[in-house]
Amino acid sequence: MGLEKLDINNLRFMLEKAKEEILKKQHKNLRNIAEENDHLNRQVFDEGELAEANVRLEINASLTEDSSLLLKKIQAALKRIKMRTYGRCIDCRGEIHPQRLLVVPWELQCVECKNSEETALGSESKKSKVL
Repeated sequence: MGLEKLDINNLRFMLEKAKEEILKKQHKNLRNIAEENDHLNRQVFDEGELAEANVRLEINASLTEDSSLLLKKIQAALKRIKMRTYGRCIDCRGEIHPQRLLVVPWELQCVECKNSEETALGSESKKSKVL
């Protein structure tokens, strides 16, 4: 049931394609930020227009930050493929189901470990709300 060479090649292709798309989006977001900054520097705005421009800047910056995190996950997955550790859970060292990797090819954990982590995080969140 493990990952076969064909699966690994397909997953590598998916990861490379996702990496390429993210880099394009980041480039576009950074260009939007630069254009918005340039626009702000050249024109006088009332408070409403200035607030709207700042919101657009924050959205583009947030999108760039989010895509940077995903890009790091993708690059780490590609590195794991090269190291031949791809498809192994970082917690239990068990196999990550191939179907899971087809959906989220940068996944680090098997379903069981991910669920355990989320349950633990949920319990901690509930405790902090009580305090």
